[in-house]
Amino acid sequence: MKELIIKSIKEIEREYFNHSSTSMKDYEILEDSKNALKASESTFVADLRGNLKVNLKMGNLSFKIDLESSKMLVYSSWPTPDEIRDSYDKIFAKITDGGNFNNETKLYRIPDLIIHKSEKSINPEDQLLVSEIKTDPNMTEGDFYADFFKLNLFMSELNFQYGLFIAANIDHEKIIGWLTKYLNEDLFVNQNNRNIYLISIDKEVSRLSICDFSKVRIESGKNQRTFIQNQYEFVNY
Repeated sequence: MKELIIKSIKEIEREYFNHSSTSMKDYEILEDSKNALKASESTFVADLRGNLKVNLKMGNLSFKIDLESSKMLVYSSWPTPDEIRDSYDKIFAKITDGGNFNNETKLYRIPDLIIHKSEKSINPEDQLLVSEIKTDPNMTEGDFYADFFKLNLFMSELNFQYGLFIAANIDHEKIIGWLTKYLNEDLFVNQNNRNIYLISIDKEVSRLSICDFSKVRIESGKNQRTFIQNQYEFVNY
């Protein structure tokens, strides 16, 4: 799976890493930085989807690829394990500036891209990959926490075989720092399946930084960052 992912990322058009968005005011063209970031991510994801579709077909893998799929989790509807609920409360308090959600609140979290066979099935053989993708260089620690939690959640509750987090325009050392803090805070990790790839893309030097999370030794303390760093490999493209 890792090779298919890497091949598909390498084939993304360079122009889609940064995609400008402009608007007009008083007959003057203005750069719209907020929409530019949104456009960058949407075009990046769309190109990745096309590449994955071709490469899956070449590998004779019969799956469909959906963007921001309707395969959502409604948190208040589960018999939610305490470890998931506790992490959920901590993370979403973090990203909502101290706001809290109670058990009656229906909060939908939709992944950027999934590869599966059907919206109706959660059989493991039908659930190949769930992915979160960020191209915003101003991504925050809270954004990472929410995305990484979501990947673990979908792999745990909906039986996805693989998780993928892609950060374009974000240094991998920043990702290492956030992942270290996430683990040291003892937030939810799907221990039954940790097949998650964290990939940072440095287009300036044409390099992918790839962490295989399944090989990371989880242990709170000062050595956690070292355990993560030791599982990184670097691929030129």
